[in-house]
Amino acid sequence: APSLPRGVVPLADLPADHPAAQYAAERGFDPVELSRLYGVGYCALPDLKFPMAARRLIIPVETRGRLVGWQARFVGERDWKACPAPKYYGMPGMDKRFALYNIDRARTYPWGVLVEGVTDVWAVGPNAVGLLGKSITFGQYRMLIDAYRNRPLVVMLDGDAQRENEAITRGLAKDLGAGVVRVGLPGDHDPAGFSREVLLDLIHRQAERQGVLLPGGGVEGVANGV
Repeated sequence: APSLPRGVVPLADLPADHPAAQYAAERGFDPVELSRLYGVGYCALPDLKFPMAARRLIIPVETRGRLVGWQARFVGERDWKACPAPKYYGMPGMDKRFALYNIDRARTYPWGVLVEGVTDVWAVGPNAVGLLGKSITFGQYRMLIDAYRNRPLVVMLDGDAQRENEAITRGLAKDLGAGVVRVGLPGDHDPAGFSREVLLDLIHRQAERQGVLLPGGGVEGVANGV
């Protein structure tokens, strides 16, 4: 069965001057929100089973209330093309074909937002779902259809994935009808590079232009997690 690395400390329990807490805050994320809403922690101790997880943010991925894996995010930024250490390290054996980050929480909201990565989910809010990549698998597709058959879904991948963004939108629209909204981001920007208020304002404006009603809560409601 999947398990977290040992020695994971909830992000909310770290002091404000800890490098992991500072990294989250510098990116515009509330460490307490990440910890309480998404279960994000920090691997403080070396783990012989998962040595690459040490000194990284640990981000659990759950489906139907069960842990299916996790991602470990390096704390800080580097020249990733030249760096031998990966930005993200996924739990060995995690089957991402049947995993959508934050799907259990997101499906409880009146409408959802499909994005690529975990930080994109954090930026948009608790109604966002992460593909954990740019492409979509058949298993992920069926999970989205099951969750949003009668509710609107926004597709907002990174700016450098416009072809994938359009293809996924067209595919989902065939099964979800007119309740799918495509939101394109400029350049190679990703949702995590914008504030939550900016993203939600952009989503609502695009939904209005495309004739899709996003019910309940509005920008302020979703931004506050209600």
